[in-house]
Amino acid sequence: MYSFGIPCGGDQFVFDLKYVTPSQIAMLNSIIESTSVTKLIHNAAFEYMTLYTSGIIMENVYDTMLGEMILDSGNNTVSYSLDDTVYRRFFVIISKMLQKSFADGIVSTDQIEYAATDVAWLGFIRRQQMLGYHQWDLEWVAALEMEAVLGYAEITAEGIQLDKDKWIENEQLAEPVVAESLRRLNAWVQEEPFRSWFIKNNYLLTEDKCVINWNSHPTVRALFAHYFPFLKGATQPILKQYIKSTLEEFPEGTLGTYILTAYIEKRYEVVLEYFLKKDYNFMYAQAYMLPAGHISINWNSVDQVLPLGQLLHPKLKSLDADNIAKTSHPFFIDLTDYKDALKLISTYGQAFFKHVDSDGKVHSKFTQIVSTGRVSSKDPNMQNIPAKKAVGLRYRNAFIPHDPNWDMVDSDYASQELVAIAELSKDPVWLKALQEGRDLHSVCAELVFKDKWKNAQDTTCHYYEKQWRHIVDNTWLSMDEYQARHQPSGYVYEVRKGKCKCKRHGVLREGIKSINFGLAYGMSEFKLAATMRTSVPEAKALIDQYFREFPSIKSVLNYFEWFGITYGYIMTPAPFFRKRWFPDWQKYNLSYYAEEHLMGVRRDNKLAEIGRQSKNAPIQGGSADSAKLSLVMIRMYINDNKLRDRVKLVMQVHDQNTTSARRDYAPQWSNELTSIMIEAGKWLVPSGLLGCETTVSPVWTK
Repeated sequence: MYSFGIPCGGDQFVFDLKYVTPSQIAMLNSIIESTSVTKLIHNAAFEYMTLYTSGIIMENVYDTMLGEMILDSGNNTVSYSLDDTVYRRFFVIISKMLQKSFADGIVSTDQIEYAATDVAWLGFIRRQQMLGYHQWDLEWVAALEMEAVLGYAEITAEGIQLDKDKWIENEQLAEPVVAESLRRLNAWVQEEPFRSWFIKNNYLLTEDKCVINWNSHPTVRALFAHYFPFLKGATQPILKQYIKSTLEEFPEGTLGTYILTAYIEKRYEVVLEYFLKKDYNFMYAQAYMLPAGHISINWNSVDQVLPLGQLLHPKLKSLDADNIAKTSHPFFIDLTDYKDALKLISTYGQAFFKHVDSDGKVHSKFTQIVSTGRVSSKDPNMQNIPAKKAVGLRYRNAFIPHDPNWDMVDSDYASQELVAIAELSKDPVWLKALQEGRDLHSVCAELVFKDKWKNAQDTTCHYYEKQWRHIVDNTWLSMDEYQARHQPSGYVYEVRKGKCKCKRHGVLREGIKSINFGLAYGMSEFKLAATMRTSVPEAKALIDQYFREFPSIKSVLNYFEWFGITYGYIMTPAPFFRKRWFPDWQKYNLSYYAEEHLMGVRRDNKLAEIGRQSKNAPIQGGSADSAKLSLVMIRMYINDNKLRDRVKLVMQVHDQNTTSARRDYAPQWSNELTSIMIEAGKWLVPSGLLGCETTVSPVWTK
């Protein structure tokens, strides 16, 4: 059963597709698919997905659940269900007892009345929400989210096809990745203070050790089957009978009877000595003997690993991501990498098939608004599909179009958050590097490290190589390409400052890259120290030097921090001005803290956290606004140009939109998709610096 309302005193509709006539369906379709009639729904994504499977494309919705989330900035401590929303706003309790009674397929009068009562509240909720939008300048955000919900619901309903054979192959290829990450983690055990701690806690053997459980009959039976294959078992009656018959035939005895007698008499050291002498390799290969240096800690056990973490950082309270981010020892990076590698076999092994529906597709569900402004997905979380250097794009490549005659057409923004930082700060170095197509991380590294960077170049370094740059579109040509085109006009000959392959340049570049991207997430000197595997003072000195070179970036980040601490919220850039509220803000002495903070004094950890989140929200949240807008514009373009038989929305991950397109139309759609992405990007970056990369492939590639 489905229900929706029309605002401004309009009708409420309750209907069941199983019972409506063709003429009634035509009437409902004209309303549901109308772009001029607003449909009031609480949790519109659910209704959209259900109608989509019936071939009905809903347009122009107002989702009261999303409206609450917009005003609350996706506070995950609040329930956004309809009954909780009605009670929170009107102190009225509406019964949900009949909510789960629709599964039997029989619709009663009480159920119809229940559905109609639900809809009746939506108009009242909407009117209050509209006042909130006006008060906090959120009209643009509301308009964006009400359109975006249709896109995300469509992605869920359409789904994305999974090639199971390819997925199983990836699981097998992941085993050496897991082994290498474990090797790096275990290597720490040979260093202090790890080694002493491991020995003290009996996690590291200093000499070979026998771990045979002589009281385990299955273990003993397996051992005797190897060393005494002529025996028919390992119970004491069988052993005693064998010894007796042997002694009757050979009164002087045999070595076998001596060993078996020693076992019966529990002289296990004699038995062990015999086993080792006869087949040393077997004992170690089967792990009956553990060699000196063997590590027995379970790296997945919080109870075992947390005390080790507290040895390195005494104030460490847990091993979750937020706490580890505050540590500075590079051990924690290897620990995280190992856990991520294990997921390649566990979370992203064949257990992942539980998320594949009967149609062979994955239908991930989206939470459209979270506190950062980003979108999250679950069942499964497609944003976490492995795409790291160790595995490349193998896991994403396992997702394919629903039809062999279709291709995947992916488009993602190029360095979206870095471009957002450049736009917000107006830093001249960043803007120039991005405008002229230079490698931003290398340019920043050169300025921060100065002579250290200059002296780190190899003989084959291409960073200082001169090339021809077009003065209008900033594309680059090598000398050979320039001459091959017969020296075209409009180019200038200058240092390229592109990414080179120098080993020492690479190390310095990665350090600066960590800061550049870390800016969007409020990176501290502790996180940078762990990432670069250096000391906290060295990391802090690097950050200080970085901001001396880029004072405008420091200035805008400090302003975001000050604003969040002073006003208790932060917002994304124009035109959306999405708000992120800090619920605990009012509990603290803000005026005192803000005054002291200007002198560099941090007296309260919670407010420092608010400051960090305030730095992050305009960058990450603004990028999220742009990504949502691109999804909205793509869906509108498909509808307006009647392309549903040629193009389908199948996924969005962060700043990337993934579609599938009929193969004969895919090249044209690639160009159209690129244009849409660039146009949407101009809302965040009016200068047009935010470009995108679009690919056509038989598999998901980005």
